[in-house]
Amino acid sequence: MSGPAPLAVAVAALRAGDPRRAAAACRAALAARPGDPAALNLLAMALHRLGDGPGAAAAAETAVARAPRAADPWNTLGVVRRAAGRQGDAEDCFRRAARIDPAFVEAWVNLGRLLDGLGRAAEMLDAFRAAAVAAPDDPRVQGGLGRALTLLGDLDGGRTRLAAALARAPDDPALAVDLATNHAYRGDYPAAIALLRGIAGRAPGDAGFLVNLAVLHRDLEDYPAALDWIDRAIAAEPGNALAHFTRGVVLMRLGRLAEGWAEIEWRWRRPDWTTQRPDIALPAWDGGPVPGGLLVWGEQGVGDVVLYASQLADLLARVDRVALAVDRRLVPLLARSFPAIRVVDVAAIGPAAATAAAQVPIGSLGLRLRPSLAAFPPGRPYLRPDPGRTAALRRRYRALPGEGPVVGLSWTSTASRFKTTALAQWAAILAVPGVRFVSLQYGDHATEIDAVFAATGVRVHRDAAIDALADLDGFAAQVAAMDLVLTVSNTTAHFAGALGVPCRVLVPRGRGSLWYWFDGREDSPWYPPTLRLFHQRRHFDWPGTLAAAAAAVPEWLAAAQAASGGITA
Repeated sequence: MSGPAPLAVAVAALRAGDPRRAAAACRAALAARPGDPAALNLLAMALHRLGDGPGAAAAAETAVARAPRAADPWNTLGVVRRAAGRQGDAEDCFRRAARIDPAFVEAWVNLGRLLDGLGRAAEMLDAFRAAAVAAPDDPRVQGGLGRALTLLGDLDGGRTRLAAALARAPDDPALAVDLATNHAYRGDYPAAIALLRGIAGRAPGDAGFLVNLAVLHRDLEDYPAALDWIDRAIAAEPGNALAHFTRGVVLMRLGRLAEGWAEIEWRWRRPDWTTQRPDIALPAWDGGPVPGGLLVWGEQGVGDVVLYASQLADLLARVDRVALAVDRRLVPLLARSFPAIRVVDVAAIGPAAATAAAQVPIGSLGLRLRPSLAAFPPGRPYLRPDPGRTAALRRRYRALPGEGPVVGLSWTSTASRFKTTALAQWAAILAVPGVRFVSLQYGDHATEIDAVFAATGVRVHRDAAIDALADLDGFAAQVAAMDLVLTVSNTTAHFAGALGVPCRVLVPRGRGSLWYWFDGREDSPWYPPTLRLFHQRRHFDWPGTLAAAAAAVPEWLAAAQAASGGITA
């Protein structure tokens, strides 16, 4: 009596976690039936699990070519391409598999998870809703729906779905993390921590799970516990980039900068890190002189580049020739502000690299230039706005109806919902008498501004001539024209700080609080004393924070007036 067929052996081996045996069975099947799509598809899956990316891709591509109307090979090809970093190609494969077979749950789940990683929560929700038609009780589907709803702000709907999924799969650490995240988004950190600790013993080697526990303790400002959980994560998986990066963030908050910078360098190994390294063949800067010139290139967001640019003056004391490659929108402003530096569009980084001998991302300058808080020089303004545009805007805003100082407002952040407020929540600030308000909020908020005017009678003036997203040089001039800036933690805060404009930054606690503001400080070592930090007193309490800020506005205006020698009405 013959044994089981090779493909049955391959399927069983994959289910048992033995991809090597599965691959051998697939090759045996292909020897008997060359080009068999089912065997090629299973071989691709086995090679993928063995880490043979090229082999998996070749097998999957051949399977698709042999059976272009079969859903399974397209799904497998999507998995292989996602692992190779070809996210767009992977999305196309998953969508094609789902079109061929709308009841193919694996394809929808893979698509949803891919979209999750790309930050496309609304489309992720659509994918899991399609999966739910075929498999409404699948915990992966319920969990995906719950995570998407949570990311989109439907915390009640998200919690219901995630709780149902975890009830069906109680040992799934990813579901536990997502439900704990939902609790944290509500501000219920004790419930989040209790949930994760309750299953921590069942996932002692899951570094990602342990990092999430660390993050919850970090958000509660329990840094010793956060470091303990991170150390456990690193012990379980020494090469886990997120664990090292998270450890760096905690260390920076504690002021342990030398250790923190080194750990933050692990960001480049994170698969979800959004900044890509430019393809330039230059050695990394070691902190010393560079006779051939140094290339600094921008990373992360515009606000981050402005923050780290505070170190450029110190850099020039070590390196004779510096080129800076940044987002083209920053080129005019930074070129004016640092005339000794050659500032170029990052899209033209090649010629700049050709004349340099070493390179460094701007976010890594602190590793060499700010090894401790004592290494920060006294803060001073370092951005130079266009003087003509600034003067013209100042005249325009002082001609607005009413009397009194001009106060710029910015109330949302596209980077984090936890740094974001609604303008309507600023009613107490808008009620401060003798002030003219100007919107410094980037993006289209005309409807929101008009609604607040209808409700309060207070006009927050919008300057249609300034596009704060496209024209950063104009935005810098606009910020420089203010007597005072009140803003959440966003790009506006960094511009105001770097320009030396009196500014109060409303900083959240927990989620959304960024390490570079440090903890327990009202000032920022990155910026001159014109920038002050106003922290939430309790987690997620924007109403109380904004009411307290409104009470302090007259004092802040008086301080700004004294510093400037008198604000002109």
